Amino acid sequence: MVWSTCQSSGRFISLSRPLASPVLCDKKPVGFVPLVVAPPSSVVEVLVTLLTVQQLDPTHLDPPDLVVRALLWSVKACAQRLIDRSLFVRVHSATFTFTNNCPYTVWPGTLTGGGGAQLSSTGFELATKASSTLNVPAPWSGRFWGRTQCGETAGKFQCTTADCGSGQITCNGAGGIPPASLIELTLAANGGQDFYDVSLVDGLTCLFRSPHKVKGSDGSVVACKSACLAFNQPQYCCTGAYSSPDKCVPTMYSKFFKGQCPLAYSYAFDDKSSTFTCSGGANYLITFCP
Repeated sequence: MVWSTCQSSGRFISLSRPLASPVLCDKKPVGFVPLVVAPPSSVVEVLVTLLTVQQLDPTHLDPPDLVVRALLWSVKACAQRLIDRSLFVRVHSATFTFTNNCPYTVWPGTLTGGGGAQLSSTGFELATKASSTLNVPAPWSGRFWGRTQCGETAGKFQCTTADCGSGQITCNGAGGIPPASLIELTLAANGGQDFYDVSLVDGLTCLFRSPHKVKGSDGSVVACKSACLAFNQPQYCCTGAYSSPDKCVPTMYSKFFKGQCPLAYSYAFDDKSSTFTCSGGANYLITFCP
């Protein structure tokens, strides 16, 4: 709630009524600036406005009121703390370093979840032994993945694995087409607790011993389908009657993936051994072929 601070009858003090509409305080003691205050959308907005113009100066109260003076000092101190925290949130970002240790080129893709704004890059080329960085503002939630065997066909950019279907190197808000191994993250604001995981729920790139192989144009195995993708059955996709953790349990196929990558999600409810956290505004290194 914002209160009127306009001069009345030669005295600069009026904390008697809430503002229902914008007010211009054009009558003021020497040294004060005009203040236009609109109905606030948040307490932070109010405090920042008052602090910025230095309108709440307890030493200018007439007549002096020790209780009001103490209140105003408290409001100013609180506003400064809120401004400091707000600035920190706005500038905080996590740096992701992508490194390609594979003997072939990888094209990482990025996707912001929840309808949020896409990152400054939604796809790029990463040559073998090369590294690239990407700054991701917090809070943020989304995923990264690697595409392989990419090139142009009839003027369209396409990849054999995890293609996003955009026809370009950038994915522009499209996700990787399964089978695709995913890195999923939720970055917290203000240096809070991040959550991340590696998911094989949409498939794995790639294991030559997988029971559901995907082959490239040259006949080589380039990826492996998950059981959900291969069979599209509720017991493998954790849908329908199997949509709860007590009903959807590991299968021989998810156990196979788990055996190859023990720390990765192998099926939809593989949370206990596959979700990890970081706190304090961490940066991340994502390595292909570690």
